[in-house]
Amino acid sequence: MRYEAILDATNELLQTTNIESISLYDIANKARMPAASVHYLFPTVDAVYVKLAGRYMHIFAQTSEQFRTERRVQTWQENIRSGLERGCKLYNENRGAMELLLGPRLGRVVELEDIRNNDIIAESILNRLQQNYVMPPFPDLQRILSLGITIGDSLWSRSYIEFGKIDEGYLEQSVRAVIAYLSLYLPNHLPRVD
Repeated sequence: MRYEAILDATNELLQTTNIESISLYDIANKARMPAASVHYLFPTVDAVYVKLAGRYMHIFAQTSEQFRTERRVQTWQENIRSGLERGCKLYNENRGAMELLLGPRLGRVVELEDIRNNDIIAESILNRLQQNYVMPPFPDLQRILSLGITIGDSLWSRSYIEFGKIDEGYLEQSVRAVIAYLSLYLPNHLPRVD
């Protein structure tokens, strides 16, 4: 209960406060608990951020999985665009997630969590593509999809730093960049599974 309250309080703070301005004391005040209690569970504010990043990433992975059986799109490119648009919407609805995952970086631990999350989302995308299209045999396609997500994330990070959100121009640039990268490995047309 206290653990979740601390993450909830940190999420609330990140909705209006820049990441580098938040201390364990701020989190304790927001969670309405003694700083020692927060420190007992999380020795540093970075430790809180790592766990909160995991929570955000779980939400992104769940959302990707929900659309695994999406069949309304006709091409794999439209499928990728649809996924990027959903991800952009999720970020833009949660400043805390943008601040933590797209804003100033916290170091290796959060970066590694982000890479792991990209791998999980890539697996979901690959499953969705395999359900909808006849896929060519390609042994490392999940890794390629994960790298594509990283390309999109870098453009979204720049947009967030510039504008405080992922604007439509950067969303479109990310779609183009990710599809162009994936086109190096996937044929322009994939037959649909009927």
